[in-house]
Amino acid sequence: MALNNIKPDIRFLKNGAIELSSRVTNLLNIQNGDVINFDFDGIETYLYLDVKNPSTGSYKGICRSSKNKGRHMRIYWADAARKIIQQSGIEEAYYRVGDPVERCGKKMLPIITRINLYQK
Repeated sequence: MALNNIKPDIRFLKNGAIELSSRVTNLLNIQNGDVINFDFDGIETYLYLDVKNPSTGSYKGICRSSKNKGRHMRIYWADAARKIIQQSGIEEAYYRVGDPVERCGKKMLPIITRINLYQK
């Protein structure tokens, strides 16, 4: 359950699922079948669109629509979800994202990991 009425932008679940809100998918223009990735610079964790609708190859981090309508996406990437959850120190991690920044020629969203909105 999320803290009060603040809605998280990204959720890391213990079953390996990563859920993206419509806000995140709109900010990064993520479509069904796109590949996301994470960047860790030692201080901040960033989310970014890595590959736009790949036609070939095997990728982790492929986004799939979680509903028929709407822009919510779900990714099954157990390694990434576990790594983020371990940093939080509790069962699951629910975070907000900051304003987009330009890093390494890519538009990235900083994940605000200081405040976990998850409550049991």
